[in-house]
Amino acid sequence: MHFTFRQYRILCVAALLAVYTGLNPSLSGALEPVVSSASDTNAMALASEALDAVNRRFDGLSTLQYEVQRTTVSRGVTLEEHWSFAYAADGRLRIEYKKPEKRIFVFDGKVFTEYLPAVRQALQTDIGDGNPHGFERMSAVLQRLSVDGLRIGNRDMLLSHFESAKRLDDQAAILKVTGKDPAYTLLIDTQRQTLLRFEKYDGKGTLTLSIRVSDFQEPMPGFWFPTALQTLAEGANGKSESTVAISAIRLNAVIPDKIFKATLPPDVKVNTAN
Repeated sequence: MHFTFRQYRILCVAALLAVYTGLNPSLSGALEPVVSSASDTNAMALASEALDAVNRRFDGLSTLQYEVQRTTVSRGVTLEEHWSFAYAADGRLRIEYKKPEKRIFVFDGKVFTEYLPAVRQALQTDIGDGNPHGFERMSAVLQRLSVDGLRIGNRDMLLSHFESAKRLDDQAAILKVTGKDPAYTLLIDTQRQTLLRFEKYDGKGTLTLSIRVSDFQEPMPGFWFPTALQTLAEGANGKSESTVAISAIRLNAVIPDKIFKATLPPDVKVNTAN
């Protein structure tokens, strides 16, 4: 399949959003939502608008920057990670992965560069040439460094499994959305337009994924950003728990163009990926 450069730019921007999208629940098979009455239709419309509002606020940002500290425990092994993230709405990005091993990832809108200072080598992929392998490579890196819970991915899939939506009796701003086959629960703060909790269950009713979002800051008037996120996943490889702390959040700040340029030392060996 051949893509024009413009089509690739659109795809790349969509992939870059995955870095802070995070919540991409895998729900097997799309279902027709259960809508049997006007009240059901209104409930689904309420859920749809709440999901869209969480994501839509990011669409208006010209730039986004933050620092991430993530601790993951899986099968008795603890991994400590630290990276910084800078993103511009035209699709450019820079990720400086600082711990446990320093790596730098830069996408200037056309070329994706992966630089490993320890071995003085870099790999560059020209995604603008219609290179699906390069696009997949960049997407894999971005997904690896995604932060669960900032946005809500797979919105259409979630709604295809929709069951109900109602506001909590004691907190009218909180909307509880549930789905079935498989079962899931979303808690959304409709006033702040943020996700608070996501839970997914298997066919036996066992919790397989839990995401909790808390400790919100307001880096820009009306824009609430979480600084603490906890994820628990249960799968074939056992249980995995991760804790994320986000800091140094900056929205719509001017980012110098040089940040999005892969300026490498002269002694670095540059390889080109096909």
